[in-house]
Amino acid sequence: MTLPPTTCRSKFSPYRPWNATPSRLLIMARLRQGPCPVGELADAVGMERSAVSHQLRHLGLVTGDRQGRGIVYRLYDDHVAALLDEAVHHIEHLRLGAIDRPAAGVG
Repeated sequence: MTLPPTTCRSKFSPYRPWNATPSRLLIMARLRQGPCPVGELADAVGMERSAVSHQLRHLGLVTGDRQGRGIVYRLYDDHVAALLDEAVHHIEHLRLGAIDRPAAGVG
């Protein structure tokens, strides 16, 4: 999964309380690619380390493993990855004007 475009990031925020800012979506999207320490996350999303650390404290869907003096973060599990994929897919459909309607009798 590549980092979503700016239009997608800004529209995604209201849909998930755990993703209250577009920067959290960037962090989650980077972690979707695999585990990452804060410094690499900061470089990948174009933020200061302290700002990334602050956002990570508010993301309940990530976990960290201490490695030496640092922590390597990752998405909590495959369900979180699937949720992220579906949310980005949904926003892209909205951006493009495409609407997926549930099949009759579903929902």
